[in-house]
Amino acid sequence: NKCETFPLATRVNIVCVGLSPDGSLAILIDEEGAALLVSLIGKCVIHRFYFHKPVHSVSFSPDGKKFVITKDNVALMYHAPGRKREFNAFVLDKTYYGPYDETTCIDWTDDSKCFAVGSKDMSTWVFGAERWANLIYYSLGGHKDVIVACFFEENSLDLYTISQDAALCVWQCDTELDGLKPMPPKDAAMEENAANNDEEFLEEPKGEEIHGKANPNEQETRHKVKYSRVAKYFFNKEGDFNNLTSAAYHKKTHLLVTGFASGIFHLHELPDFNLIHSLSISDQRIASISINCTGDWIAFGCSGLGQLLVWEWQSESYVLKQQGHFNSMVSLAYSPDGQYIVTGGEDGK
Repeated sequence: NKCETFPLATRVNIVCVGLSPDGSLAILIDEEGAALLVSLIGKCVIHRFYFHKPVHSVSFSPDGKKFVITKDNVALMYHAPGRKREFNAFVLDKTYYGPYDETTCIDWTDDSKCFAVGSKDMSTWVFGAERWANLIYYSLGGHKDVIVACFFEENSLDLYTISQDAALCVWQCDTELDGLKPMPPKDAAMEENAANNDEEFLEEPKGEEIHGKANPNEQETRHKVKYSRVAKYFFNKEGDFNNLTSAAYHKKTHLLVTGFASGIFHLHELPDFNLIHSLSISDQRIASISINCTGDWIAFGCSGLGQLLVWEWQSESYVLKQQGHFNSMVSLAYSPDGQYIVTGGEDGK
């Protein structure tokens, strides 16, 4: 039960943390959109970057080659630092437009081909990380409140979306991941030429822009990937719960963990939505949840007191209960081997 504070700090509170899959790099982003690229091996800041706007979430692709951040109503995809031998650590690859309101959460497919982005406008968008002929973007509705989390099923394009009013939608896709077809070379070349012509007069390369439409016409969607909603579930049947504030999903064990503003959390098995158990761990809002690689231990960050709780759900026992932050803990993440947890709080630690 050791705890270590890194010798670095941001000027204002840290909002989100992205961890590279190999566990060597972290991106810390504060309230104002200033980012630190941190080496977790050397425990030092390698690069500083400013996104100019508050950032909601950041997520590396599972293959470690890209990362996506959400700010305003766009999703920005960057090349992961150190992969392109460039002087600039943050190279913008593509900008994705689609949602009308602020984007809130990100999840990647296991093979890094696509990612999903949830938004405050109650929609969830699935974007191709490359230009697939049959999937450039897809918009999903079906919710009546802000999207808190979206999760892909393991090795699949099937998707779960969870909104703040404690509703879960299960989406089925008619295409497997192997069924994504690359863009024909002719179209791709034309698009690249157009992008290159625009770039000549810019000081900073803007990357490719992808504009999604909420209601595309028939012709555009004829041979494209289609989603259908197969189920919708509600957590608050008794009506005694309040806002759903955070969620995490373990793909291998199909375990969904959801946290609420009242300090209650639920464990469900998907896709059947069987309740395994529910428990109140605090009277404070559960701000973030993370599940370790084997799916046995669940870490909760409670915002008000800056508490970290690690819960072993099979034996229903506490592994660790710690209060390292002076006040709110806002984000946490496991290392890939499940040995370490990183937490970020509103005390700038």
